[in-house]
Amino acid sequence: MAWRLALDMGTNSLGWAAFDLSESGEVAALKDAGARIFPDGREPSASGRVGESLAVERRLARGARRNRDRRIHRKKQLMDRLVALGLMPEEIADRKALETLNPYELRAAGIERTLTAPELGRALFHINQRRGFLSNRKSDGDDEETGKIKPKISELRAALKGQTLGQWLYHRQRSGVSIRFKGLDGDLYADRAMYLQEFDAIRERQKDHHGLSHDDWDDLRNGNKGQGFDGIFFQRKLKPVERGPCEFFTEEYRAHKDLPISQQFRILQEVANLQYYGDKQQKFDLDEDQRVRILQCLDNQKTLSFGAMRKLKNPDGGFLFPRGCLFNLETGPRDKLNGNAISVDMRKSELIGDRWDEMSLDDQNDLLEMLHDAEDDDRLIKDLMARFKLPENTARALSK
Repeated sequence: MAWRLALDMGTNSLGWAAFDLSESGEVAALKDAGARIFPDGREPSASGRVGESLAVERRLARGARRNRDRRIHRKKQLMDRLVALGLMPEEIADRKALETLNPYELRAAGIERTLTAPELGRALFHINQRRGFLSNRKSDGDDEETGKIKPKISELRAALKGQTLGQWLYHRQRSGVSIRFKGLDGDLYADRAMYLQEFDAIRERQKDHHGLSHDDWDDLRNGNKGQGFDGIFFQRKLKPVERGPCEFFTEEYRAHKDLPISQQFRILQEVANLQYYGDKQQKFDLDEDQRVRILQCLDNQKTLSFGAMRKLKNPDGGFLFPRGCLFNLETGPRDKLNGNAISVDMRKSELIGDRWDEMSLDDQNDLLEMLHDAEDDDRLIKDLMARFKLPENTARALSK
């Protein structure tokens, strides 16, 4: 006898039912039914919300192992290079003996006097141990951690008062004050620029000694890929997240979410889906005046709450919507529509300002695309100056 299988697929369940069919193909009887429940791959949450993926903990541990392995590799590379340059002894026992030297004293002295070769090697190796915070340029400002760290970096930079970081730490050490950044004056942070500044200051004071060439100093600072040496301040770039193909034009990639064209598409889509209920629960579509007014608000605001939407008024002073009406998108925890945040930020920016609205939509999209895809800041600065006729200082600030 013919039969039919029906499936109900959920995120962590699979329901099924088998039916006998008549000769005409109609359902005649239920043969059997059941359901299989399986884990959804997430941690349980006490709040009832969906918990984190089970892979999160494994991913964090894997990332920590990689960072440790890369740090060990970088230290070994640098030690081998320092030995080759004569800044560290060849014998391991002799190098271990240098650990008794105070690295903070040597870092401070490297600005004030000529160091011996082992002293310079010890100071440079210590700088390599902790190189300061360096955020990824493309995510800078959006990341919660970065937002908390940057004010602490500014506090520390103000406290240096023209000293290098090594000098400042050594003076604190001599005064008996803690020099560990965790807990230091409310958890201050040093950024990569402070370490770079200190390295360059030591280089300037020591460059005429120890027989190091200009290229040797550059290699220690930035690395030499031709020789497979990363250098003290090398940091590999994050692997870019590939954009998926467009659903309709499959040969093209989807646009970034923060591109003006993406913002406009999302806003138009939500306003097209927006309806409101009258006092008798009848549903109404937006008329042209309501639609245009909401679009104007969303283009000039980062968000527009449904409460504020109900308070919008016509040019004649009347309300745009009936008092007390409800919107169909006003469900669950959602209490607002998101506006064109990128355009709002660009208009407020001292770098772009009124120029933003003078640009065509294509130019706006191209500007954001260039900022997203740039891999070299110097190249980006030149492209911004050529493409948008921006002053060099403006282009340089945008590249940060």
